[in-house]
Amino acid sequence: MYIKYLTRTDFLDNGYFRITQPQYLNDPNGEAKFTPFFNRFSDADLKYAYKLYLSSIFYEGSNISDEFLIQNYLLPTGDPYSIDTFHSLKAFKEFENFETMDGFDRFHATEFIKQINSNLRTKLDQSIGIFSLTNSFTNQEMWLKYSNHGKGIAISFDSKHDFFIKNPPQKITYDNNKKASITFFESMIRINGLLIPNNLKNPHEILKYYHDNLDPIDLYERLLLTKAERWSNEEESRIIFDLNDRDNQKDNKGELIALKKIPFECFSELVFGWDTSEDEINKILGQIEKNPALKHLQLRQVEYGYLEEFDNLRVREFNKKSA
Repeated sequence: MYIKYLTRTDFLDNGYFRITQPQYLNDPNGEAKFTPFFNRFSDADLKYAYKLYLSSIFYEGSNISDEFLIQNYLLPTGDPYSIDTFHSLKAFKEFENFETMDGFDRFHATEFIKQINSNLRTKLDQSIGIFSLTNSFTNQEMWLKYSNHGKGIAISFDSKHDFFIKNPPQKITYDNNKKASITFFESMIRINGLLIPNNLKNPHEILKYYHDNLDPIDLYERLLLTKAERWSNEEESRIIFDLNDRDNQKDNKGELIALKKIPFECFSELVFGWDTSEDEINKILGQIEKNPALKHLQLRQVEYGYLEEFDNLRVREFNKKSA
């Protein structure tokens, strides 16, 4: 069973649901971006180093420490050429505003990562739309965040319908360490473990080099199917559509609202929130009555329990008189 929490109800008339570009999702600073690592290495770096180790002359079995991988495959070789050890470098204009190499590196790492993430986000915003789903009608946080504090609705879909067979939702992994990464270590740059050649400076060139040389499935999973642990209570699954496959669109003051049509026969249950108003319920009942394709739709409502369960939500059959 797949569930969507909503405040709008026009999908009952036309079957359209928004597929959202990354910049408009609930975690704008974490969606479809590389997580920065400064002078430390990421899980993706270690995974990439381990792949190199497996095919190297150093191979001595699969049980190997992270420290070994870092020392032999990730750390730069030789001593860094820096203003900390060569003070005369401060005479050069590029170093004149910095007292330490750490300060210099931090500034350039910040600017570089901003450019890379901005470039990546722009490309993804122009190419994909995300449809997010969850798996429970009794998730209080979801009602509060996405259904107007219990005043909206939730709709469930038949997971066995052809629409979801052709477009299977993929579960989100909630692990800060598994997200796509960009590492800046003593001016050496890695994206998901892959070392970027020093001669590549333009963000477009860097992303192309990365795209041409790394595992696309690993990138896809880390970038679009992994979120920070603080979002784990949402228990999200998502379908990632090609934005060109949208069925309709709206324009909201220059903002593209991409829409995907889900067949009405795919709808299973509509659940009212504990605080959905009588006027809103009557409006929704009218929409359902006017659409013969929704005559199969089951109606229910969430409510808070009593006594020991007073703070927990439960689902009951919808009774208009007690709504």
